[in-house]
Amino acid sequence: ECKCLSQFNKTSCTAPYILGGTSCDGKYEKCVCPATVSLTYANDKCTQYCDGKCIKKSCTPTANQSNCTNGTQNCDNGCGQNTRKCCVACTHKITTKPANSSYTYSSCNDGSGSHQIQTGWKCNPGYHEKNGGCEKDCIANTCSGYTLAGCPTNAICSSCSKQTTTCGGGATMYKKTGCKSGYHGSGGNCVKDCIVNTCSGYTLSSCPSNGSCSSCSKQTTTCTGGGTVYKLNSCASGYKISGNSCIKSGVSRACQYVGDILYDDKTCAGVNDTLDPSKIVIGVVFDVNRRLALALHENTVSRMSWAPAIEKKISNLYFSNFFEAENDFNGKKNTDIILSQTNAFDTPAKYCHNYDPYNRGTWYLPAAGELKLIYNNLSTLNKSLSKVHGELLSNGDYLSSSMYTNYVAWTINFRNGLVIKYSTPMNDPKSYRPVLTF
Repeated sequence: ECKCLSQFNKTSCTAPYILGGTSCDGKYEKCVCPATVSLTYANDKCTQYCDGKCIKKSCTPTANQSNCTNGTQNCDNGCGQNTRKCCVACTHKITTKPANSSYTYSSCNDGSGSHQIQTGWKCNPGYHEKNGGCEKDCIANTCSGYTLAGCPTNAICSSCSKQTTTCGGGATMYKKTGCKSGYHGSGGNCVKDCIVNTCSGYTLSSCPSNGSCSSCSKQTTTCTGGGTVYKLNSCASGYKISGNSCIKSGVSRACQYVGDILYDDKTCAGVNDTLDPSKIVIGVVFDVNRRLALALHENTVSRMSWAPAIEKKISNLYFSNFFEAENDFNGKKNTDIILSQTNAFDTPAKYCHNYDPYNRGTWYLPAAGELKLIYNNLSTLNKSLSKVHGELLSNGDYLSSSMYTNYVAWTINFRNGLVIKYSTPMNDPKSYRPVLTF
């Protein structure tokens, strides 16, 4: 019987070894390393070694590239297969440009990083593109203020030709500077003038109260209304025209009664009448037949002589008794005589003479007879003076221009109507009221 030699004694091996060599009856003579593998591809890795030699390997494919600007293409995956997606490489799109220009750039990612690549060109400042090159800019003309594409009918215009920096011609634009004769501007157009109506003589912007007016509508050449204006023609009953207004019409008539109120035009109104506001009241009538009126105001003298320091006789003024004196109605003549000899001094006669500074000589110092007439109508005259806010006659002594001697004048006592002689200079105050003949 044959038996296996002793060297055939291996029935198993410790990993990674395997049974090797010749065998006998299922037994091997030795343990050996499995067959080696080679690392062929870039991503091959040895996963098991035996006696320093690779007996097993694995391969992990390289991942696809992403965010590829220029797209992808198939490439080696590191494991011997052409299935990986790789970025197309970034390269300049253009490599030439015209004179007076500069490249334009774009960002490109090709897996190896981000790159700036030339993708185009643009003309340098002061140049513009023309026919594939760069041409020097022209001076721009925007025709500022020229907003019209055409000149309106009947208008006068200035024109301007537009030009861009690219030397391209723009349209001709217009600006309206006026209108032809007989036309005027209305908005942006020119329209025919209207007939002017200045409404001559119509000066009022409204018709006054209590007035009757005619109206007129103004119109200019530009056909714009100037508003309605008015002319006063008449006033309602009880009113009269005064300038451009209607005022209440007062009474103005011939002087007929003692106590009538005298206007500056020598017409009168009664004490119970409405006064005419367009006239000036200057006095009150005290004698209708002689046409005598007294002033609205008076003065008072104390120790005033007829002619201070010249106490001389004044002729033609003397009345020897009160009967003669109270029949003297020549106050104007008396005043003129007194002034002819005493005008350099402030005397009652001079005060009366100058009572109205615009009509000197119209007023005078009344004679005794004229004062007596005033006294006889005292109540009536005071009522009229009160109506016109004049100074009421007092019950004192009133000085006349009638003389007894050159040192003695006749006065009328308005308490009792007595005609009394008083020496001059006078010891007591005496009033004097100017009068006039109207």
